[in-house]
Amino acid sequence: MSHIHLQKKASVLNGMKKILELKELTDKVLVECFNNKDEFKYGQKEGFENFLNQETSPEVSANIIAMFIDKVRQKENNLSKSKSFTKELKLIKPELIISVFRYLTAKDTFEVFFVKYLSNRLIERKSESHEDEREFIAKLKHECGNLFTSRCEQMFVDVRNSEEL
Repeated sequence: MSHIHLQKKASVLNGMKKILELKELTDKVLVECFNNKDEFKYGQKEGFENFLNQETSPEVSANIIAMFIDKVRQKENNLSKSKSFTKELKLIKPELIISVFRYLTAKDTFEVFFVKYLSNRLIERKSESHEDEREFIAKLKHECGNLFTSRCEQMFVDVRNSEEL
């Protein structure tokens, strides 16, 4: 993931989109050509794990995935240069993102970045939908457990309480 430049949001979005497309393609090949056999699943798993975690700091991959989720979860921006690309991103299924997230070893680092981006979306009211956010957090909770998502869930309680004031 070293070719993806964190300072360039377009690079993050394009790079992560390509990774997700590759995951979809390898899933399809696994089923259609290899009857979903375990030894081929293992090869896919090893390949994605090596790729995502090969950096001298796997934190880069964690940040890229969290930043990608942030952009997908944001409201559509009227100033956006490529509306068609933004719409493409919105069509990406959360399950696909989670399937790539599973290969990440720096999940604790991902959590820090994810919470940071989520808090910014909530504070700046950039979130597309609180319900969609909660659904995605529920998927993370299912994947990583209650402790992993407790801060995110508390943020929604805080937002709701502040709206009632």
